[in-house]
Amino acid sequence: MAVVLFGWMLAQIGMATFFQTFLSNSRSANIIGYLLSIWTSLIGVSLNVGVYQFPTELPYGMRMYAPFGFGRIFYIMLIKCSTN
Repeated sequence: MAVVLFGWMLAQIGMATFFQTFLSNSRSANIIGYLLSIWTSLIGVSLNVGVYQFPTELPYGMRMYAPFGFGRIFYIMLIKCSTN
Protein backbone atom coordinates (compact mmCIF):
# COMPACT_ATOMS: atom_id res chain seq x y z
CA MET A 1 0.00 0.00 0.00
CA ALA A 2 2.84 2.38 0.83
CA VAL A 3 4.48 1.72 -2.55
CA VAL A 4 1.20 2.42 -4.38
CA LEU A 5 0.62 5.66 -2.50
CA PHE A 6 4.23 6.76 -3.02
CA GLY A 7 3.91 6.08 -6.75
CA TRP A 8 0.64 8.02 -6.83
CA MET A 9 2.36 10.95 -5.13
CA LEU A 10 5.11 10.94 -7.76
CA ALA A 11 2.52 10.75 -10.55
CA GLN A 12 0.67 13.78 -9.13
CA ILE A 13 3.89 15.80 -8.99
CA GLY A 14 4.78 14.70 -12.51
CA MET A 15 1.41 15.76 -13.88
CA ALA A 16 1.70 19.17 -12.21
CA THR A 17 5.21 19.61 -13.63
CA PHE A 18 4.02 18.57 -17.09
CA PHE A 19 1.24 21.15 -17.09
CA GLN A 20 3.60 23.78 -15.73
CA THR A 21 5.54 23.64 -19.01
CA PHE A 22 2.46 24.82 -20.88
CA LEU A 23 1.23 27.42 -18.39
CA SER A 24 3.07 30.48 -17.16
CA ASN A 25 1.71 30.31 -13.60
CA SER A 26 2.76 27.32 -11.50
CA ARG A 27 -0.29 27.67 -9.23
CA SER A 28 -2.73 27.27 -12.12
CA ALA A 29 -0.67 24.31 -13.41
CA ASN A 30 -1.00 22.61 -10.02
CA ILE A 31 -4.74 23.25 -9.91
CA ILE A 32 -5.27 21.98 -13.45
CA GLY A 33 -3.09 18.92 -12.80
CA TYR A 34 -4.94 17.95 -9.64
CA LEU A 35 -8.38 18.59 -11.14
CA LEU A 36 -7.53 16.54 -14.22
CA SER A 37 -6.22 13.78 -11.99
CA ILE A 38 -9.35 13.76 -9.81
CA TRP A 39 -11.77 13.77 -12.74
CA THR A 40 -9.92 11.11 -14.69
CA SER A 41 -9.68 8.99 -11.53
CA LEU A 42 -13.46 9.12 -11.27
CA ILE A 43 -13.74 8.14 -14.93
CA GLY A 44 -11.26 5.29 -14.39
CA VAL A 45 -13.16 3.96 -11.39
CA SER A 46 -16.40 4.08 -13.40
CA LEU A 47 -14.75 2.16 -16.24
CA ASN A 48 -13.38 -0.45 -13.81
CA VAL A 49 -16.79 -1.10 -12.29
CA GLY A 50 -18.90 -0.74 -15.42
CA VAL A 51 -16.89 -1.87 -18.44
CA TYR A 52 -13.70 -3.68 -17.38
CA GLN A 53 -14.86 -5.81 -14.46
CA PHE A 54 -12.46 -8.15 -12.65
CA PRO A 55 -11.68 -11.00 -15.04
CA THR A 56 -11.43 -8.54 -17.95
CA GLU A 57 -8.08 -6.79 -18.37
CA LEU A 58 -7.82 -3.02 -18.62
CA PRO A 59 -6.27 -2.09 -22.00
CA TYR A 60 -2.54 -1.45 -21.83
CA GLY A 61 -2.79 2.15 -23.03
CA MET A 62 -5.23 2.98 -20.27
CA ARG A 63 -2.96 1.41 -17.66
CA MET A 64 -0.14 3.76 -18.68
CA TYR A 65 -2.16 6.84 -17.66
CA ALA A 66 -1.57 7.16 -13.91
CA PRO A 67 -5.13 7.83 -12.65
CA PHE A 68 -6.54 4.85 -14.56
CA GLY A 69 -3.77 2.55 -13.29
CA PHE A 70 -4.21 3.82 -9.73
CA GLY A 71 -7.95 3.14 -9.85
CA ARG A 72 -7.32 -0.32 -11.27
CA ILE A 73 -4.83 -1.21 -8.52
CA PHE A 74 -7.33 -0.30 -5.82
CA TYR A 75 -10.16 -2.04 -7.67
CA ILE A 76 -8.18 -5.29 -7.85
CA MET A 77 -7.09 -5.03 -4.20
CA LEU A 78 -10.68 -4.52 -3.08
CA ILE A 79 -11.95 -7.41 -5.20
CA LYS A 80 -9.27 -9.71 -3.74
CA CYS A 81 -10.15 -8.63 -0.17
CA SER A 82 -13.89 -9.06 -0.67
CA THR A 83 -13.68 -12.55 -2.21
CA ASN A 84 -11.59 -14.06 0.59
